[in-house]
Amino acid sequence: MVKPEIIEESGVGAIADWLEALLRNALSQRQDVVAISVPGGSTPFPIFAELVARDLDWSRIAVWPGDDRIVPEDHPASNTGKIRALFEPVGAQVVSLPDAGDIPHFALVWLGMGGDGHIASLFPNTDPKADDTRLLRRLTPDPLPPEAPFDRI
Repeated sequence: MVKPEIIEESGVGAIADWLEALLRNALSQRQDVVAISVPGGSTPFPIFAELVARDLDWSRIAVWPGDDRIVPEDHPASNTGKIRALFEPVGAQVVSLPDAGDIPHFALVWLGMGGDGHIASLFPNTDPKADDTRLLRRLTPDPLPPEAPFDRI
């Protein structure tokens, strides 16, 4: 089992530095695509903006949203749309969760936590449907967050 690493940095640059080092290491150890899973919401996007300016072989990196709101990608609430807008111009592949095939071994799984305590699309007081064997599930947060009143994946 891989030991989780908890990073407690407060600066955008320091976190981007850590992510860059992790990605460089993963790229050096593999010949194929390196998959990463990243959070949505508002917190990570300044870090993403800093990270994509780094000189990495983005053509070998596949970025998976850790969760999303069920809206079209061009909707302002779409995590995938915002992730795609930052990572595709530098050459990374961005995976759309509804179109995802096999789940890869991730070099990084970055989880955030919303102000209401949700992690990914798992909201407090919402049935995660753990008995559902599908890899992806549609969930309706209860209560729906007023700032993002959408079903989740």
